[in-house]
Amino acid sequence: MKWTRSIRWLAGALLATTSLAIAAPAPQTAHAQGQQPPAQLAPTPVPIPPPARKIALPPGTFNIALLGIDKRPDRGFMNTDVIIIASINPDVPIVTLLSIPRDTPVYIPGVGMKKVNQAYALGGPDLFKETIRYNFGLDVANYAMVNFAGLVRAVDALGGVDVIATCPIQHNFPRDPYYMGGSIVAKDYVDTFTGEVWPAGSRVPLLRIDLPKPGVYRLNGLQALAYVRARYNIPGGDVDRGRREQRVVRALLAKARQVGSLTKLTELYNAVRNDVETDLTLESILRYAMMIDKIGDAVVRSRYLMGYDASGAALEGAPRNWNDRLDYIQKALNVALNQRINDGIPIEVLDGIGDPGFTLAAADRLKELGFVVTAVKPAGERYPRTVVIDHMTTKKGSALPLLLRTFNLNQKNVVAEPNPNGPRFTVVIGPDFNTCYYAKSLAAAGSQPIGPQEMIAEEVLQPLKTSVVVTDTAHIEQAVVESLNQTAVVITATALLDPVAAATTPLAPPEVVPPTFLVPPGDVVNIRSAPTVRSRSLGQLRGGFSSEILGRSVDGNWLQFQMPRTGRLAWVNKNVVQVKGYFQDMAVAGDDAQAPPNPDPPRIVVPAGSVVNVRSGPGVNFDILGRMRARQSAPIIGRSADGAWWQIQFGEQPAWISARYVRTTGNAGSVPTTGQ
Repeated sequence: MKWTRSIRWLAGALLATTSLAIAAPAPQTAHAQGQQPPAQLAPTPVPIPPPARKIALPPGTFNIALLGIDKRPDRGFMNTDVIIIASINPDVPIVTLLSIPRDTPVYIPGVGMKKVNQAYALGGPDLFKETIRYNFGLDVANYAMVNFAGLVRAVDALGGVDVIATCPIQHNFPRDPYYMGGSIVAKDYVDTFTGEVWPAGSRVPLLRIDLPKPGVYRLNGLQALAYVRARYNIPGGDVDRGRREQRVVRALLAKARQVGSLTKLTELYNAVRNDVETDLTLESILRYAMMIDKIGDAVVRSRYLMGYDASGAALEGAPRNWNDRLDYIQKALNVALNQRINDGIPIEVLDGIGDPGFTLAAADRLKELGFVVTAVKPAGERYPRTVVIDHMTTKKGSALPLLLRTFNLNQKNVVAEPNPNGPRFTVVIGPDFNTCYYAKSLAAAGSQPIGPQEMIAEEVLQPLKTSVVVTDTAHIEQAVVESLNQTAVVITATALLDPVAAATTPLAPPEVVPPTFLVPPGDVVNIRSAPTVRSRSLGQLRGGFSSEILGRSVDGNWLQFQMPRTGRLAWVNKNVVQVKGYFQDMAVAGDDAQAPPNPDPPRIVVPAGSVVNVRSGPGVNFDILGRMRARQSAPIIGRSADGAWWQIQFGEQPAWISARYVRTTGNAGSVPTTGQ
């Protein structure tokens, strides 16, 4: 039974892991697997760099290449825009996922100087493996490649995946990736994923994903595809995509193990078998199955080979000379695959601002560095800045300098509390923590985001409402520690979804710290009796004034607070003050939060160029009852408690629509709260 279970789990996990076909559209390269490259791709007369030194890995370690390809029905072989080398050591056990940026310049044997993502298109898997060996000194034993549809179908077959967003993501992408958004189809076209028919002459719409703040989100297949493809207006651009790609891989692995029933894994296999290409034989699968019990509990580390943008230019001080680049890459790979300085160091992360999303983002960053995150929980009080509590009893071999660099801190943020028991460090997250990895975008120069075209406006997703991962730091079992480090963010959803786990684990809710606003020093701002510039002025606030936010207007542009002397409620525009904390999920304040009364009954109107989902309840998890198109209108009969959803009369039945993607007419102030 154990052998059979291992094989089933491996099959599901392998298919899930390889279901990562994410890429921006790449130039077409005509090539059929097994054929020779076209004549015009003959070697160019440039100096041939020497082959890289072979990287020495621990005995028993083997490498599998996980490739994502933008392969479309009407095109030949495409570039591999996702390249992850899974380096597996079953004896430790440990798995290292190493992302290689698709635009890294390499020498492709027999072809010339190209980008690494062109190797497969020019010569299939054999040339790809040879290119990796020549340039990086890594022997790739096997490969597994999947396309767009494979990722979408794998995620949906598993019931969705839970991933973390460390930066806000707002992105428009083609709902059907095989057509660019806004394209007009010449004949009736059946959507690859939904089965919907786009009549001849119509535009294939866009889908928008909106993850408004840091936190753990549950994504379906199309949303997962958008999550990893997003590259514009996101700190890190293409560089950050490597992190998101690996998060989806880890989430798929965890979900495959979580739902590892024969029925589910059979469904997964049937869903993606036509989308996966691999040279893994049955013998190889059986051999890997013998290792699965060890590998399943391994620490899955994330490593990234950074340093080059889409033009091949060096970033972050990477050398420009080719021979120096090889040395640079070799050192980076050796560190990525062999360095264990931080592996196994226990560390806990505390929420000092009342926002679990920020704390989970910090834990995810530490896990990527190799730390063992033993706890993520509330600090119990508010901290004005991020603090590192050093429990080490010696400075020899301390990881403190790395922690300070990671969180952009100095010695003023360190508190020494030596303690030989428990975690080595405690990081308390304050309001100065930046969840984004980079201060500015490193996206390809000259690239532009998709413009305002017709789209299907998907509602804004909200993070899963849980923050505590593990609460017992002194007696935590090793198996739980390993599981946490394999799927640090997914484990938060385990307690949420499993009633038994929730009942047996002492999950204390985080302390709720209300958001505040501050009038910038030197400024003077007006305050009013209602959230509109037409309402009565109640006076002014001078620079340095700060107050707790008690509520918000429906559109989120006005903040309600209590005047300190009179105790009266007043309003200030959020655009003239500095806001700390997240207020968008606060309840909408009283009826006076609305515009002046209008004799017309309130209605919603879909803006021009939009198509908005209509659902059975106030949330993206409710069923879609239909869609409303541009300029269509419906009566408003209620609203959700948080003001994010309107209840409307949709034909002969009540339904719900996201307030973010529609405008209102009439007086919506008297609309009753009819949903949570």
